[in-house]
Amino acid sequence: LSSMPTEVEQRLEELIPQCVWCDSNVWRETGCIRRDEWSAGALAGQGALTAGYQRIAMMTYGTAQRVHFSTVDRLAGVKSQVQSAGQDLELIVEPPAGGDGDAERIAIAQRMTPDQMIICNSVYQAQVARSIAEEAGKRPGHDFGLICCDDMHQLDRLWPGLSRVGFDRYELGLQAAEMMRTMLGERESHCVSRKIAAHWQQGTTVGDRRPRGA
Repeated sequence: LSSMPTEVEQRLEELIPQCVWCDSNVWRETGCIRRDEWSAGALAGQGALTAGYQRIAMMTYGTAQRVHFSTVDRLAGVKSQVQSAGQDLELIVEPPAGGDGDAERIAIAQRMTPDQMIICNSVYQAQVARSIAEEAGKRPGHDFGLICCDDMHQLDRLWPGLSRVGFDRYELGLQAAEMMRTMLGERESHCVSRKIAAHWQQGTTVGDRRPRGA
């Protein structure tokens, strides 16, 4: 599950003959299952464009360390939609934690204007954006737009209004288990890799910047 250093992945395969790689950076023709993260980014980009935003930015990570595949695929999906619409996609680097990120947080708060949509990679980033907005007396969906390319069950209770892209995590687990059962029952068989479709959840933070009557 999820990402890990390459040497750990290699060691796991040496120790365990039957592996199902679930939402990890490992992607081959067989034995892998993951969410369609490119489509997740594309849905987020479409959500921003449909709402009529003229300025769209995506929050990225400031480190050069190995990133999860979802980070790359989501950005590519968002960019494909925004650029196809003839707009430029701006990039905002996630501010560092603590006092070291004060200047960056102020700069992000200044960008939170009614014509600005901010698309976040993760729920954590969306929470960072919300805290920056609260400190500046601004509200997502009203003073600026906010969309998240990720989802988690806790949001149904903690932040149900977050406009986001979700997917059926239970189905992901069911299919991963079925792939493993097939591998164990028929050791010579190969499970074709697959992707789980994403879906759009409108929420309230996307806002609406379309001209009246549009």
